[in-house]
This record gives sequence, C-alpha cells and structure tokens, in this order.
Amino acid sequence: MADRATRLRMFSQMPKPLTIVVVEPDPDRARFIVDALSDDADFEIHVVAERAALARNIAQRKPDLVLVDVANPSRDTIEELTLATGPLDRPVALFVDRSDAGLSAAAIEAGLSAYVVDGLTPLRVKPNP
Repeated sequence: MADRATRLRMFSQMPKPLTIVVVEPDPDRARFIVDALSDDADFEIHVVAERAALARNIAQRKPDLVLVDVANPSRDTIEELTLATGPLDRPVALFVDRSDAGLSAAAIEAGLSAYVVDGLTPLRVKPNP
C-alpha cells in the first residue's frame, strides 16, 4: 500500500483535463457544443450564458481555452468579447455564422486565436489536446 506522500505524488503527475469555457446564451447550441467536446475526450467544460460579468465569470474558472459562438457579430461585439475573454491569457476561438473581411481582420487584430466562419460543426469545436 502506497503511503500518503506517494499517492499525492502520483495524483499530481496525472494530466489535468483541459478546462474550456463555452460562451453561448442559447441552451440548445450550448448543449451541442458540450456534446461535441465530450464525445472523445475528458474536458472540464463550463457554459457561460450571460455576457453580463463575462470577464469575471471567465477569470473565476481560469480556463485553458474559451470558445465563443456569435451568430452575427459586429465590431463592438468583437471588441467586447475580446476584452472579456482575455485572449492574451489563453486561446480564444470565435465561431460566427457569417462575416466580412473587415470583421475577421478586426478579430485577429484584437488577439483572437481563431475566427471561424460558417458556424459550428462537431469537428470544428474539438481541440486537439
């Protein structure tokens, strides 16, 4: 039987699951994203539905990755989400249904790691750990 110190060392060496925050106000779309992420991997997933206090909610969870789903973004939306999600602290991916070149350039300039146009599919939302 391993002593307490040995068990603690073994536990601390186990890989920590990737922590993901999904920003999605629509419960059905949020469930779709969570299901797609949960299919093949063990992630710790938190859904944030409200944009009010978004920065605080994300900071409390200390995620490794933030996924944001926005149907039709504007420059103001991108700026607001960028400030709240902290893309300099962690990768942030923004999924949009439609866009234009100006918005995608603004998103990348704002520090987003990925700006994915044409919606969510299970293959698009799965990080490769």
